[in-house]
Amino acid sequence: VIDYPLHKLILNRLANWFIKILFNIKYNDITNAFKCYRREVIDGIKPILSYHFNITVELPLKAIVRNYNY
Repeated sequence: VIDYPLHKLILNRLANWFIKILFNIKYNDITNAFKCYRREVIDGIKPILSYHFNITVELPLKAIVRNYNY
């Protein structure tokens, strides 16, 4: 990303690091929206409560908490 504000970059990296440590996951960037899920995973993590940007965090965390592999 060109001209991405430094404070946003730092906040993003800190948030991702915190989530990675808290949930003991391998993702480097939990907010990355480009992920593929098997149908069984999507069906297994319902209900999906988030709208807009928050869904990029809700989906992988619910999948991890419910013991789906990634």
